[in-house]
Amino acid sequence: MSAQPPVGSWTPAHGPLHRHLSPSRRTAVAVGGGMLAVAVGLAVTGVVQRHKLKEEWLAFGLLAVFVVFFGGLGLSAIIGTVRGGRAEITVGPDGIVSNRLAPAAWAWSDLEHVAVEVSLRRELFVTTLEPKRLRTRATIAIVLQPAASGVRRMPARIRVPAPTFTTGENIPIVRDLDAALRAFGGLRYAGVREQLTHTL
Repeated sequence: MSAQPPVGSWTPAHGPLHRHLSPSRRTAVAVGGGMLAVAVGLAVTGVVQRHKLKEEWLAFGLLAVFVVFFGGLGLSAIIGTVRGGRAEITVGPDGIVSNRLAPAAWAWSDLEHVAVEVSLRRELFVTTLEPKRLRTRATIAIVLQPAASGVRRMPARIRVPAPTFTTGENIPIVRDLDAALRAFGGLRYAGVREQLTHTL
């Protein structure tokens, strides 16, 4: 399997753009297993301490919520990873393919337009070991609007993982998507839409 170019350096000479949109299957299963282990540990604690918890109904309720929360998330992560595989997307001359779309393959002729949406939220200056610097939290999504055929269909959205913090708006994965969609999507590509908000 050929090595992919580093994120942010893709050019049409590399062929179709292929990017993973989630951690590796091993990582996802490990995280899901960890959550399940926490849920089981809390459940065992509840069984051992059941006599005390009968008197403390609030503690029992919180414990039950945590068991359901961690157990549900862990189980969902494992089942989703095993059934759906690792989330990925390929942008090429024939269209867009992703195992997070239904149907999984969209030809360019089936799409009215495609855009990349980037929501940036700038937060307060924070104190770190380095000098203070402005931090920006990013949310990225690819929006696909199907071509109208009778009833107008809702656009499909693919969530793209972004760095938790970035020092600016020039995000490498966005550069890759923009270059690939511009190269292969032609007039159907509506560009990158950026929205910037400030929070305290």
